[in-house]
Amino acid sequence: MNNNEIVKKTIDEIPTKKYENHVCENCGRKIKYIENKFTGNMLPCKCQCEVEKEEKEKLKVLEEERQKLVMIAKKECFNHKSMWENTFENDNGLNSKMCIARDYVDKWEAMLELNGGLMLIGNVGTGKSYMACAIANALIEKGVKVKMTSFIEITNNIFNASDKVEYVKRLNEYDLLIIDDVGAERNSEYTLENVYWVIDERMNAKKPIIITTNNNLDRQECDKNIYRKRINERLRFVCVPVEMPEDNIREKLARKHNKDAVAALSEGGDLDGD
Repeated sequence: MNNNEIVKKTIDEIPTKKYENHVCENCGRKIKYIENKFTGNMLPCKCQCEVEKEEKEKLKVLEEERQKLVMIAKKECFNHKSMWENTFENDNGLNSKMCIARDYVDKWEAMLELNGGLMLIGNVGTGKSYMACAIANALIEKGVKVKMTSFIEITNNIFNASDKVEYVKRLNEYDLLIIDDVGAERNSEYTLENVYWVIDERMNAKKPIIITTNNNLDRQECDKNIYRKRINERLRFVCVPVEMPEDNIREKLARKHNKDAVAALSEGGDLDGD
């Protein structure tokens, strides 16, 4: 026998009947033994069920650690915890364009390479922000660093920042920047200069950006002034326009919510108290 080899022997290979009926108490498998190459003693091997149990425990610990990192990333990404629940899994199926968001996540590596973003365009309540949140949540689960904010918040942060340049550059540390409700910010020269600054820095860093907007910035009639024109031209260059369906999803959900509330209030009695 080679000294560098450990000879494995099953019970059937062992000449003595001593180990004949040894089975695992947990799974009933026959226990395998190995011969100690120095002493000649037969030592029981770890049962496969124990190996599998230990592997499951390791995976459980790794998943718990991953979930902690996901939670930290979501706290950093969103301003409100309710946005954590805006996921593909929780989608109500009313937005027919949600498939584009799923494709974006599935093809994230290619979009990152191309510096490809999305321009989610639609009226109030059509599901733009939910769609953007779903993308953010799914990418965070994949370990992508995402920040969802608005130009109103960014402008306020720039105003309050002790180092304004450092703050803007720090936004480029995110793999994906999502700007919600573009166009809702003030049209002041100061605000629009900061909006342009952030977008221009993002483009130069070749990092994708997703925006949601009530205005179809893909059309030139939205170029109301030189500042807006410069901003919109850059957004058109890096963001694929996606027009939402006309249905007001929020209104539909509000009607259902109120109907359920009325039903709960009137249960067991008349709502008007008659």
